[in-house]
Amino acid sequence: MQSVDSLPARTASATGAPEEVISIASSVLRYPSPDSLTPRLSRLKYAPQRQQMQWRQKILATGVFAITMAYLEGAVVVYLRQVYNIEDVVRDYVGVLDQITFVELGREAATLIMLLAFGWAVGRCLQDRIGYAMLTFGVWDITYYGWLRLFLGWPRSLLEWDVLFLLPLPWWGPVIAPMLIAFLMALAGVLLTGQTDAKQRLHLGPIQWGLGISGALLCLYTFMADAIAALPGGLETVANVRPSRFNWPLFWLGYALLCLPVWTGRWVPESVRVQPQKSENN
Repeated sequence: MQSVDSLPARTASATGAPEEVISIASSVLRYPSPDSLTPRLSRLKYAPQRQQMQWRQKILATGVFAITMAYLEGAVVVYLRQVYNIEDVVRDYVGVLDQITFVELGREAATLIMLLAFGWAVGRCLQDRIGYAMLTFGVWDITYYGWLRLFLGWPRSLLEWDVLFLLPLPWWGPVIAPMLIAFLMALAGVLLTGQTDAKQRLHLGPIQWGLGISGALLCLYTFMADAIAALPGGLETVANVRPSRFNWPLFWLGYALLCLPVWTGRWVPESVRVQPQKSENN
């Protein structure tokens, strides 16, 4: 069977077509069709072997960074539980607006900035940077609970409640809920970074963007629903809010919408410029 690389020379001599046309035809034969809808991990094989090795090294370094960062996060929680004498999170959580609380708010913001900065430093383009930031966040969040289990023997169950975040309002939810989102982020990060090395980029249409953003907002609402309901009572009421129940149906709906952009987006070669579809009347 003739190789793809031999096609341009033979075709050029037979047809006299310009080299630019032959180059485009060759690139189309090398890469998957832009019309394919379902991303597959097997497509990573299109990256050259040396690039695959570099990508694996980056993935390993990202995992090490995220796991060690999760250790630091878990250590801070151990200290806070000692300071406030917290054994049961829901029962003993202290919602006072003291100096430690404001320092903790700053630390959470700094953590997010660190994750984004790491992705920006490691990645080579926007898709790559977003991918590494998502991968770092996902591995960090999952292993954070692993470290807490080792340090404190908590959580005893993945359905135990935890105060997940304080910005912009307190987030409450079962431990497994943020872990599911973290797993999805890590998987998406692997896909985005791997396909960048394979010279492919993810193209999302307006509907896919809308569904993904809607899913993210629904998931965020399930975590902050009690805090949002307590807003009329002022900051003190919000700070001392306790979770009532977790809206699992709404969370699963949001989670499904979050999955759609990754699994229905089009992976196209970097050299292909996706044009918006025109109506038949035009």
